[in-house]
This record gives sequence, structure tokens and C-alpha cells, in this order.
Amino acid sequence: MIKLKKYYSTRVSQKYIKWLKDSEVTKFTEIKNQNISILSVKKFIKKILYSNNNFLFRIIYKNQHVGNIKIGPVDTKKNIAPIGYIIGPKKHWNKGIATYAIKHVTLHA
Repeated sequence: MIKLKKYYSTRVSQKYIKWLKDSEVTKFTEIKNQNISILSVKKFIKKILYSNNNFLFRIIYKNQHVGNIKIGPVDTKKNIAPIGYIIGPKKHWNKGIATYAIKHVTLHA
């Protein structure tokens, strides 16, 4: 079972940091090649939490946090927004998790 849960705090696990430091996981993301730390990730999440046009969700698969999906910034005049996501554990790649997350975050938007 796959669920999306909105972020409500800036708690960051070492597991999550490890994903973000993996160049294969972040290959097609904005954060590739950035210096990732717990502090930088907490600042990013806090920025999203206080934003009115960005939304960040944890992707939960079999009761485990396996990734994130972000939508925004939302352009309400054009009704468009970029979507970015990562699935951290490679054993969960190619299982339709990201496809599910994209479909459901789009419905949220």
C-alpha cells in the first residue's frame, strides 16, 4: 500500500540524508551536486512548510518512508506546477510507487 503524507515538521532522518547524497538517486533532481546536510534539508523543508504555493509529501510504502514528492511553485494564473520526486531505496525503484505518487499529488493540486 502506498500513501502520501504531508510534511508537518522538519525532522530529518539519516536515512533521508543518505538518499539525498546518492548521485544516482538525485540524478534528475534540482539538488544533484549540492552540498547536502541535515541543516540544509531542514531549511528546505521549513521553507516549503511556510510557502503558500509549494507542497511536500513523504511517500510511504508498506509503512516505510521511501521517498518524497514536491509540487510547486504552483502558478495559479496558468494552473501549472512542476513536480519533483525521489524514491530513495533502489529496491523500490520500478514498482510503480512514483507513478502512484505523481497521480495522487496531481489530484491534490
